[in-house]
Amino acid sequence: MVVANCIDGYVVKYFSIIIDKLALQLGVNYPPTLLFILGMILVKVISIDLHQSSQEKNYAV
Repeated sequence: MVVANCIDGYVVKYFSIIIDKLALQLGVNYPPTLLFILGMILVKVISIDLHQSSQEKNYAV
């Protein structure tokens, strides 16, 4: 259990550092905004993919 908590701490620490550096490279002043934008893009891509796969499934039948 202690090892898992230690690993979680490292993941959170380095993830936030990576996001901060990426935000600086992209010119985003508030790094959580970058996460929100990337999350919205990911949701959009997944929804488009699900829609296309459902259309392909209906077309195949």
